[in-house]
Amino acid sequence: MKKHDDAAFVARCDESAQILEDWINRTTSEDHISLSKLYSDINKKVQKKLSDSVSDG
Repeated sequence: MKKHDDAAFVARCDESAQILEDWINRTTSEDHISLSKLYSDINKKVQKKLSDSVSDG
């Protein structure tokens, strides 16, 4: 990933995470557990991608 793409990538991830979080907040409590895990997994992947980007830079 090129450096100039990092900001766009983070912005897309932030937007996607916010949409997902909003959707999670509107779901039933039964669905909330599985969707929270999905959100957590996505967040971990984003953090790993960002840390990889920083170490590459």
